[in-house]
Amino acid sequence: MNQFENVYSERRLLATLCGLTTHLIDGTLIGQAPCNMPLGDAILQMAAADKKGMDTHEALVVWEGGILDCNTCLKIADQLGDRLAH
Repeated sequence: MNQFENVYSERRLLATLCGLTTHLIDGTLIGQAPCNMPLGDAILQMAAADKKGMDTHEALVVWEGGILDCNTCLKIADQLGDRLAH
């Protein structure tokens, strides 16, 4: 069984993407507000933000089943891809 199948089966549960820091080009902090969305979408958003070069070192995806850091989100997104989208 795939190590991420439990995440896939819970992809529609409500999760919070938090700690995703966004900056202007000059370095000014824009925000770090948490955002609620389905787990699968949160994982895809985290992976997309990292691939765009956004600051993800403090970002987490939190839901009732656990907590995922950016590296784990990247692995899950690479393995499951668009199947995660709700």
